[in-house]
Amino acid sequence: MHHEANADIPLRRYETFPRRLLIAAGAAALLGAVLWALTLLGGDGGQRAWQAYLHAWLYFASLAVGAVAFACALVVANARWARSVRRFALAPAAFLPIAWLLLIPILLKTRTLFPWAQHPEALVPPQDMWMEPSFVTARNLLFFGALVLVGLTVVFFHLRPDAGLGRDLAPARGRGLYGWITRGWRGQEVEEAHAWARLRRICVVYGLIYAVALSFIAFDFVMSLENHFISTLIGPYFFMGALLGGVTLTGVIAHVVRRSLRLEEWILPTQLHDLGKLTFAFCVFWAYLFWAQYIVIWYGMLLPEQAFLVNRMSEPYGKIALAVLLGVFVIPFAGLLGVAPKKRSPIYLVFASVILLAIWLERYILVYPSLHPRADHLPLGLPELGATLLFGGIFLGCIGWFLSTMPVMQSWEPPSEPHPDLMLAHPDQAPMRQVTAD
Repeated sequence: MHHEANADIPLRRYETFPRRLLIAAGAAALLGAVLWALTLLGGDGGQRAWQAYLHAWLYFASLAVGAVAFACALVVANARWARSVRRFALAPAAFLPIAWLLLIPILLKTRTLFPWAQHPEALVPPQDMWMEPSFVTARNLLFFGALVLVGLTVVFFHLRPDAGLGRDLAPARGRGLYGWITRGWRGQEVEEAHAWARLRRICVVYGLIYAVALSFIAFDFVMSLENHFISTLIGPYFFMGALLGGVTLTGVIAHVVRRSLRLEEWILPTQLHDLGKLTFAFCVFWAYLFWAQYIVIWYGMLLPEQAFLVNRMSEPYGKIALAVLLGVFVIPFAGLLGVAPKKRSPIYLVFASVILLAIWLERYILVYPSLHPRADHLPLGLPELGATLLFGGIFLGCIGWFLSTMPVMQSWEPPSEPHPDLMLAHPDQAPMRQVTAD
């Protein structure tokens, strides 16, 4: 709200899949698939491979749904400063249906992954009813599926007005998709008003389902790994960590695409500053939630819950836990405290990379100490590397597909965002509305 913006935003995208991203994504997915398959055939019956699979899914699914949650928050808050950058938060949404499909193997491997499924006799009422495998499968498929469906609906209404503007400029491989998005077209002004009205409602629904679905995932895939650990805060801690990852990833995409497609005229330093401030703020909020959970458990002398913390603060996991605290909070807090680091791409990308790596370690520390509580050495090696590369390659491929198929910036202006200097320009008024390539 506090800085200038340019309303005449062109419909720009990558004409082809970014070459470097294509190579990186393909190489990572191929190498990851080979490494993960080798560990799947290991002497432990593939148990470590499936544990690494669970960890990788928790991380990349969190980034995807967290980024869409950030886009929804911008809509609900009527953040018109973010009109040229909010589309970047939707790029990871291309991974959502794949994340739902990749959830199915986890639910089919409950006896391999989860102690409560291996020893159901240890469950006491009402745990035995809640952790009944078919009930676990049904509720996670249902709630995460609902989250994916509503998230894709959010993307649909975000894209529909721009798809109408750019149908004639759509890439050959995307014309069918553009035609499906714009079916029943009723005119630009009508579609913009309709899309914004729908987004204002659907984004609220997404936020509610997001909190419920990720809380269930935290309860079923993290808290249940230790039968005596009970925390009502683990759900908010988990989904706010996902939101931090989504905000940080959005900032990374904005910085990279801004330079790659030469969008300095429309993505302004003040907008990068705002993304940096949000990254900084959610790092602080993550630390608040961590402390709120830690202080109650430790100083409240909740012995079963203290075991959860002790397992993570003791060797061989203590250094990983310290790295998480430093990477998610201490280092970004010190590094992003000023104005310049938030605006300058090289500096921001360094701290954003630290945050994303630390969140990966945080998802690791949520899972592995419960599965290997008395490990002689840190269970971190080829299985985790393989699963991460496999999921990461697919994830990067989805982002690249989105950026090379859809406009990377929101060109249409919502009717509820009037500004005397921000007048929506239609194609016949805006000679800059052409597709450019990198």
